[in-house]
Order: sequence, then C-alpha cells, then structure tokens
Amino acid sequence: MKVFPSGRQAWLRFALTWLFVVLLVGGFVMYMTAMPGHSFAGTLPPLSAEETQIRANLTQYVNYLAGTIGERNIIAYDSLLKTAQYIEDDLKKLGYEVTPKNMSCKCGRSATSSWKFLAAREPKRSL
Repeated sequence: MKVFPSGRQAWLRFALTWLFVVLLVGGFVMYMTAMPGHSFAGTLPPLSAEETQIRANLTQYVNYLAGTIGERNIIAYDSLLKTAQYIEDDLKKLGYEVTPKNMSCKCGRSATSSWKFLAAREPKRSL
C-alpha cells in the first residue's frame, strides 16, 4: 500500500489537496466560532437612576439567594423551600397575587416528592 506519492506532480497534487482540506476545515471553524457585531470600546455611559435601582435590587437578590440560602435542590430541600418563600414574599410585596400550585413527582421506584410552584398574576395597580 502506497502512503506517500512519488514524483513531483503527485507531491504537488498531494500538498494542494491537503492545503485545501486544512483551509476548508479552518474556514469552517472560523465561521462557526466568529462572534457577530463589533466589540464595545471606550467607557460605559453612567447608569440612570432606574438602572442603579435595578443593579441594587439584583445585587440584593443574588447575595441573599447565593450567599444566605446557598445551594438549592432536591437534596438541600430546606433551602429550596426558603427560596420559594422568599420569592413568594417578594412578589406579594410588589403587589402580585400569588397562588401556590402543588406538584408531585415519583422519584425512583418508591419515593415521591412534592414541590410548590408559584403562579403570579400582575398587580392591579401601577408600580
């Protein structure tokens, strides 16, 4: 079995074929990983009063949920309940009508778990 070509013309064809394959694959990779648009350059404009309030609220939520409550999943079920209660209380504070919806799931062959989902209806008043 012949692996490499013999003769100048065969080597040239071999090299051009592999160059074409490498350029084709490289171009495809560049096309698939290219980011659209342009990167932002310069300093950001200052935040408006509303954006500053949003930043403060998000910081408070993230610090409470990630820092105070921490991990939330079916294994850390108490934390999951604290999170649901926190979200429910906060939605009520904002004037939303919150209705708990219960759901159960058979986890494994014998264990059954229940969760409480919150459905919120928009407040009747303007915030």
